[in-house]
Formats: sequence, C-alpha cells, structure tokens
Amino acid sequence: MQEHIRPDLAHSAAQMGINQAKVSQYVDTLAAQVDELVDAAAREDWNQVRQISQQVASSGREYGQDEISAMAEQLGDEATHHDDVLGMKRRMIRLIGTYGRSDRARETAK
Repeated sequence: MQEHIRPDLAHSAAQMGINQAKVSQYVDTLAAQVDELVDAAAREDWNQVRQISQQVASSGREYGQDEISAMAEQLGDEATHHDDVLGMKRRMIRLIGTYGRSDRARETAK
C-alpha cells in the first residue's frame, strides 16, 4: 500500500506569497520600463527601444509573464530593423495594454 504524502500547506502558502511579491515587484519595475520605451520611441531611438524590449522580455520570462515577454521580443526584433515604425508603435500600444491588465490583476489580487 502506497503511503500518501500530504504537502506542507504552510510552506506552499509561504512560497505563493513570495512568488506574488516577486510578480508585484516585476510589475512595478515594468511601469518604468514602459515609460522608457515610450520616451525612446518618441525620440525614434530604436537602439534604446530594442535594448529595453530585450530587458522586458528577459524579465518577463523570469517571472512567468509569457504574453508580455513575447510582445517585447517582437518589439525588439522590429526595432532592430526599424523599417516598420507604425507596426512598432502598434506593438508598443499592445504591450502597454498587456502591462495595464497585469497591473490591474495585481491590484485586484491584493
């Protein structure tokens, strides 16, 4: 007969709290990065847009924010070639909207 192992619920709850705090910190950091992206795009500094997009994509993967990460990667790729400025601006607007939904979900979870 197999022995049933019960998870340590206190440990699981503590780990969930730590993870929620990390995601909350990520979303706070993302706000500043989104502002920097908007400023760089306004200056048409595509190299800066690419660099910030890569940072957003990397941190998004680290915190399990796959949708934000994928959008940032696409924006970074487009900024490398910067031949479709209108497309980049549209992708940036979508990234901002996705950030807004993440921030709103975080506030609701509090």
